[in-house]
Amino acid sequence: MSVTVPTLESLSLDCGLKCDMCNESVNYGDDYIAHLQFAHQIVKNIPFFMDKALKTIKGDQSDLSTASSTGPSSSMQTSFLCPVENCIFSTTKQGMMGGAAASHLSKTHKITGADMKTAAPGKYKFKKVKRETKS
Repeated sequence: MSVTVPTLESLSLDCGLKCDMCNESVNYGDDYIAHLQFAHQIVKNIPFFMDKALKTIKGDQSDLSTASSTGPSSSMQTSFLCPVENCIFSTTKQGMMGGAAASHLSKTHKITGADMKTAAPGKYKFKKVKRETKS
């Protein structure tokens, strides 16, 4: 996976970036990397988070330039988070219904149907979260 190269604008301190996991305000770059490492113990997949953050920043900037005079509107988006500790995978309701979540558990974490049947209830349940998104 490649990381999107940041532009000068994306590195501004007032970029409005929020941590994807805890919604804490962070600055793009070393600040966000340190936050992921210390607050969430994430040391792998840093390029994934940085690329996603940069896309969020660029998306937010394009929203600002096309917003109406009343300002951007917002809506709630539902996501489902992987139950495996330190995993950053999430999917939509369509992904849950279409098998993306089960496929992720099987392929990424090598969890079998037998593992799920013998596990404690709720161990492999994806956590439902609602996030505000700009539209």
